[in-house]
Amino acid sequence: MLDRQGAAYHSRSYIARVYLNYIKTVRLMPAYVQILNQKREEEDMASTRYDRISEEIKKGISEIIRELKDPRVSDMTTIMSAEATSDLTLCKVRVSVYSDDDSKREECVLALNHASGFIARELRRRIDIRRVPKLKFELDDTIEYSVHIAGILNTLDIKPETEEQDESE
Repeated sequence: MLDRQGAAYHSRSYIARVYLNYIKTVRLMPAYVQILNQKREEEDMASTRYDRISEEIKKGISEIIRELKDPRVSDMTTIMSAEATSDLTLCKVRVSVYSDDDSKREECVLALNHASGFIARELRRRIDIRRVPKLKFELDDTIEYSVHIAGILNTLDIKPETEEQDESE
């Protein structure tokens, strides 16, 4: 409805209904917040469980890789992280391979993906979980990137501050 000047106004019953809904909301707010907090705690507990499973998978895979006899798998292979899905059907394993040659690094990851069935079977023997997820190995280049950034920072011509300069100011 519009008044004479064209501004919208509401009837008293509409305003009363809005006010009552507001009061109900305010009174129910603590219960609603409590329910939300309970759900968050349940989600946190579930996520910590999957974090623990992922960490156990990471430890188990790193032990198994040390025992692999495949010449394509480098001795300088490190498991950076393992992220299992909530239903434990898939686990992405981030692998860092220390090598100057990119082809050797990619070949190592391909060899690990080829041996993923064997690694999963060995993992099943070492870890007591109902379902061992399918393993997918991915190359992780964060260490290489951090070395690259450190090299760039070292090439910058920045003089270190001395204590004498701080005292004179």
